[in-house]
Parts: sequence; structure tokens; C-alpha cells
Amino acid sequence: MDSIVSFGDWVRSRRKSLDLTQDQLGSLVGCSVSAIRKIESDQRRPSRQISDILANVLQIAPEQKEDFIRSARGDWRAFALGSFSAAQTGTVQKWSSLPIPPGELIGRSIELEHLLELLRDERRRLVTIVGLGGIGKTRLAVEAAHRAMDWFERGAVYVSAVAVHSDDSLTTALGQTLGLTFRGSSPVQDQLAQALTGLNLLLLIDNYEPLRLSGSLLKKIISRAAGVKVLITSSEPVGLLDEWVVQLNRLPVLEAYSPGYEQISSVRLFELEARRVNDRFTLEEQDPAAVIRICQLAEGNPLAIQLAAGWTRMLSCREIAAEMEKSFDFLMTSSKTVPERQSSVRAVYEHSVSLLNPEEKRVLEQLAVFQGGFRLQAAQRVTQASLPVLAHLVDRSLIFRRENQRFEMHELVRQYGLERLKLDPEAYQAARSRHSRLYARWMASTVNALESEQRGRLLLDMAEEIGNIRLAWDWALAQRDYENIEGVIPGLSVLYESQGWYQEGAYVFGEAVKQFCARVPEECGTEEPEKQSAHTITQARLRAHHALFLAHTGDTFRAAEEIQAARRLLSQLPGNWAAPDLERIFSQPGVVDRNNLPG
Repeated sequence: MDSIVSFGDWVRSRRKSLDLTQDQLGSLVGCSVSAIRKIESDQRRPSRQISDILANVLQIAPEQKEDFIRSARGDWRAFALGSFSAAQTGTVQKWSSLPIPPGELIGRSIELEHLLELLRDERRRLVTIVGLGGIGKTRLAVEAAHRAMDWFERGAVYVSAVAVHSDDSLTTALGQTLGLTFRGSSPVQDQLAQALTGLNLLLLIDNYEPLRLSGSLLKKIISRAAGVKVLITSSEPVGLLDEWVVQLNRLPVLEAYSPGYEQISSVRLFELEARRVNDRFTLEEQDPAAVIRICQLAEGNPLAIQLAAGWTRMLSCREIAAEMEKSFDFLMTSSKTVPERQSSVRAVYEHSVSLLNPEEKRVLEQLAVFQGGFRLQAAQRVTQASLPVLAHLVDRSLIFRRENQRFEMHELVRQYGLERLKLDPEAYQAARSRHSRLYARWMASTVNALESEQRGRLLLDMAEEIGNIRLAWDWALAQRDYENIEGVIPGLSVLYESQGWYQEGAYVFGEAVKQFCARVPEECGTEEPEKQSAHTITQARLRAHHALFLAHTGDTFRAAEEIQAARRLLSQLPGNWAAPDLERIFSQPGVVDRNNLPG
């Protein structure tokens, strides 16, 4: 363009280069479509206020803004409109407000590749990364946005939703980031959606919480701005039909040391963070078992690993692991660069729980009585939870479902939930009692079916539930609950034998003998013969099963002593009392060496 154009011509050309209609420009500026038409046809000069807004909307460089306003007010030479060629006027400005990634992204190559595929696909308009607090959602999202921003004509924009409390406040935050000013009576969400229409842009909204936000803004952006892709991090899915969810789980951890352990991503992250705070730290000088234990106790949660690594300035890895085993409150930092909600593992979980309603909080706390996972029916029996409540806890990544159809809870979440549950002793006791009764009855019914063709599958089921069986057993012993103890004994013994867990069997039944048989409880006085008999029977069975595993471990002398004690107890009962499990033990070859019986 080699001739000077009018101000109106230039506004029209600039508006079109930004893919805005006259109606959209009017909404952004805060005036009518008629006023925009008159400005573009040079029939009307905008006021200084409108000129100032026009400068922002049309993305005039700050150093040229005053000249632009003077030109709009009539001094058309001030802005040198004719110096802009058509190509210059059509130059597209790229946004780039993304945070700078803090170092290497570790252990997320598969998730990153999947996320980039979704961002590259034009049909995937809304992508949400969900996961537990501290799992690394923001870090992954920022990395993906940096790699993908060149795919979008207008670049990528980042906004944090931590401080927003409504869709309108989120709209304001996005508007500020984009340099937009909302004017007039038109709803700000509509103004933003219209401003985005025709743009090819990636929006990264961090820490989006559906509890505070209705999703109305997202719906409008997705329905009106076809070139805009929205990437969100959240503790749960947004719940829109167009949403594609990327579940972010913990980093892998080792169960025990093996050569090359330093290549495991959780260990690599610990090493990187330790070197960041302590430049003298070297993995080679550390106890590998302690490093692995730290990652195990952190359960592969990147934030927990980072917080643990922060202590390498003062403590050895063994000392860090020991402190973590005492309490997860050890995992905290005083760094002023870390958001308060991520300053400790406790803060992370308190923030996550604060977003739950009272019923969801109650269920989460009672689920903490399970150990090693649970099945859906068990969760419902113990907590009386509805399916929607459990589903929401899954959505919030507080519990998760494995491929074997079992649900699990991160151990740190479980510890936190159990701590909260214990604040209400009555609720804690009731939940533990329901849990113990459920598994005791299940064990009693299962052991009766072990002689069938289902034996192999049932033993696998029992081994899978060993954590809950142990908890149920411990609670029944502590409460001196004869019925539940009796329900567990035969099945527990069969399980330990079938798995070859002889040492544990000897220990568990030995401790039970010490705890239960050391004294006769007051409730078993002569005035209550039924309780006295129940106590005698339970003592006899515990001693007999203890003898079984002592014999398996080669301690035949003590095994013989326990068998003799069991027979002596049974002889005190009226009639000829017997039970299948005792008959099996008494008749099993090798369990009792007669030569080892005390004289």
C-alpha cells in the first residue's frame, strides 16, 4: 500500500487481520455495531476513551498507543497510517505467556506423547489432565504446551485458576492475560468467546476446579471458537461431552534393589532434586535400599519425592526414610517459591479433602480402614457409600481402580484419612468393627469351599486380600471378638500353609497366643459358662495352629508343647468337642513328634 489510508480504512483492515467481525469488535470495545461501522467509514471519530480501548483490542504497540489515539481523534498523520502495508497490517501476533519449565521432565515420556497427540488432533477441543495433588499435572501441561505452541497460529496462553471463584472471574483472568478489556452490558463470557472466534490458539488453564466453576465459559469457547484448544489441569474431570481425560498416576517405584535402580524415574527425580538443593549430593554415596525406601514411602508422588529430597542438606537417605516412616508430616518445605497448598504433603491432602462434600469426606475417611485395596462390594458394606460418591472419589484421584477390578488408595492418602477418622473414636470403632466382621465372615464362608474345584481361585482371592485379613484379625483379637476370631483362624491357617508362609504363620499365631491366651478376661467368669467355653475353644485353636507352623519351621519341641496345651484345654470342655481344622492338625504326620512331648 503506497498511499496514505484513512483511519477508518486502517481499523477495518486491522479488524479483518485479527479475524474479528464488526459485532465482535463492538462487544470488545463496548459500543454498538453501528458505531463501529461509522468509525470504519470515517463518519464518526471515536472518543478518547473508546480510542484507548481500540488500541488495546487492535493490539497497538505501547510506544505507538498515544499516536494512535491522536490519529483516531483527527490528527491522521500522527500514526502514519500509510506506512503500514497490507502485509504489515496482517501480521499475526503470537501470545506466549507460558511459565518457564523448571528443568527436565522426568518419567512422563509416555504421558507426554499421548498428550501431544491429543493437542495435535483438531477434533480434541478440550483436554483435561487429572490426578492427585502433587502428582505433576502442571509440570506436564506446561511441557506439552511449550512443545505444541508452534502448532497454533496465535501461540499459547497460560492462566492459573487457583484464585478464581467463578466463571466470570476466570473470564476476567483470561481477558487480562490476552490484553482484552470488557465493556458494555454484554456478558463478559460472551465477549471473551467472541474475541476468541476465528483465532487459532492454545489456552492452558491450570488448577481448574469444577466445584467452583460451572463450565459455562468452556462451553462457550468450545462452541464458538473452533480454532481454540483448551488444556486444563484439575483434580477431577470437568464433565463436558467434548472432554478428553488424561489420568496422571504416580511414578514407578521398585519393590527391592536391583542393578540399574538409578534409572527408575522416581529415583532419577529424587537424585535431580537432591542435587538442586545440595550440590555435593551423589547417588553413588547413598544406600540404595534407603533411596528406594524413600520412593516407596512417597509412593512415586513427585511432590513427596521432591520434599524428601529437600532434606538431603541435613540428613542421610537412611535418616530421611526413617523420618518418613514415623509421619508424613515430615514431608514439608519452607521455600517461599512453593505455593502454600503444596508446601507439605498434608497441605496437599487437606486442600483435596476441602473440595469434598460432607458425605464424600465421611466415605473417604472410612475407606482408610482398608489395607492393600478393596473391591466395590466391600467398600459399600463397610462405608455404606453410594456409587456416585465412590465415582467422585475416583474422579478426584483419591482412590483409583486397577485392572483386576480392585480399588486402591494411595498410602499417604490412607494415612491422612485414617488420622481424620480417629478424631471421631465412635466412628473409627464402628468402621473397624464392620471391616473386621466382613472379612471374618468371608473367610469363614471361603474356607468351607476350599475342598471344591474352586480352591485355586479362592486361595488367590485370599492372598489378594491378605492386608485386609490381617487387619480384621488384629481388630478381632484386640476386641476379644470370639466369633470373628473363630471365623478367621481356619482360612488364615490354610492360606499361610498353601503359600508356604510358615515363618509368618508361626509369628502371627504366636502373637495371638500371647495376646489372647495370656490371661482370662473378666467376662469369662464362672457365671457365664458360654463365654468361658468360647474362650477355651479359641485358646485351643490358636495353640494348635501355632503348633502347626512351629512344626513347619522345624521347632518341633515347642510345637509339641502347644499341641499338649491345646489338648488339655479341649479336655476341660463338656462332651467330646472337635473341629475339622483341629482334627487335621492332630492327625497330620510330622506336626507332633511324640518323642518331643514334655515328660
